[in-house]
Amino acid sequence: MFGSDLASWKWRYAGATGDFDSARYLLYQIGNMKNTIFQKLIKALMAVSLVICMAAGSVPNVHASDTHGTRQYILDLINWIRLDPVEYARGLGYDAQTLMDQNPWLITLVEQGLPMVVSREYLQLQAAARNDMSGAAPEPEPSLSQDPAETGQISGAVSFLNFVDPQAAVGFVINHQFKKELDPGFSGRRLILNPSLDFAGADFRADRSTTDGSRLAYQVMAVLGSGITRSQRQMLNLINQVRHDPTAAVRVPDYSLAQFAGRVRTPLFFHDVLQAFADTEFLRTPEYAIHAQNFGYPGLWVTRSSVLEIFPKTDADTMVSWLFSALVLNEAKGLAGGPVIFGSYYTDAGISLAFTSGQTLDHASLALVTGITEQDTPGYSRIYGMVYADANQDRVYTPGEGRSGRTVSVYDLVTFQPAATVVTDETGHFSVRLPSDRPYAFQTGEGDTLVSRDLYLTENQFFSLPVPVDALP
Repeated sequence: MFGSDLASWKWRYAGATGDFDSARYLLYQIGNMKNTIFQKLIKALMAVSLVICMAAGSVPNVHASDTHGTRQYILDLINWIRLDPVEYARGLGYDAQTLMDQNPWLITLVEQGLPMVVSREYLQLQAAARNDMSGAAPEPEPSLSQDPAETGQISGAVSFLNFVDPQAAVGFVINHQFKKELDPGFSGRRLILNPSLDFAGADFRADRSTTDGSRLAYQVMAVLGSGITRSQRQMLNLINQVRHDPTAAVRVPDYSLAQFAGRVRTPLFFHDVLQAFADTEFLRTPEYAIHAQNFGYPGLWVTRSSVLEIFPKTDADTMVSWLFSALVLNEAKGLAGGPVIFGSYYTDAGISLAFTSGQTLDHASLALVTGITEQDTPGYSRIYGMVYADANQDRVYTPGEGRSGRTVSVYDLVTFQPAATVVTDETGHFSVRLPSDRPYAFQTGEGDTLVSRDLYLTENQFFSLPVPVDALP
């Protein structure tokens, strides 16, 4: 890695001279490092340099007249914010201490760090289609490998009579979203400050104002998405459901799962190293556990399981269900070489899914790798939650039944105050970290469709909220 003096001065040079492309690689490298004391120092120096440059008017020159350059500037601005949200907010006039007091979650976010967003073609095409007011550009068809489990968009139009610098227009839109996410009363899905969204696409174009045709307008669009696909998230939903209750494995004989009943298992959460490792050939070698640690996994134990199946042609949701059933059955028969899904102490997971479509049959493979790491925040526990509508009335979640975009409100039943608000992803999943050893109420919906369940939280736990089938998404 680079020395601290070189890193700091390279960024000052980039901010002052416009040589931003040469510094972008450094931003990604530092932004995605572990949050060590050294990195925090570098972040602080870089963020201060950025604020000074912005205050002086010397915003990095990315050729704003060039649409491609302005599209890249949208992603760069999001990454500037992610590099040090508190320092960036300070540049917008916020008081850092007040901000932290009003948003305690921001403290954890800053300590853990946010990933730098990376451009992805699928999201780029989505952004271009959604920013085309003529409707001539269709959105790309989702595929099993390019269908993010969680997405969100930032959009806005800046109208003007004479001239507005394109970078200034981008700043208006992105900063407006950032300020909304810093509002203590904000109840939507955070996008800029969401560590799950690590890919993005952007679009920028000039047009006429939709409210006043005599004015020109710049239209800004950014679509952010998770590296986890919808099918991967659905698979982990099913795995955590059956870890919580082995009888939830449909299409698997009950007697074959009796050996796994009666044990407490906490949910698995995606770990970025295991997720990357699951796609490598090293997972198929006898020394896979050693390779996982060489890959950077800090856990004490790693294990794996996989299946390769041939199915009649069907939809993605059904194929995920079939693969899951095959995986569970292998473990029930002892073919996995040991407990993987049902290992009591595992905390982390990585999942690789591959599909090959034929004329009449589809080939599908699944690799699951699990590991154990210590709890990262003592005194807190994580909820792996699901909101779903039981359309087939089998009393469990099935892929395709998840309710996306549902707001889940969490209330502390000791103080009777709101504890958190989260929004479900495309599969109905939500996750929230809360202080342990307290009772909570989880609510979604309103009026006649309000659903509420209570939970006394002592450790990481799977939690589901079934909603009426006819309830609005």
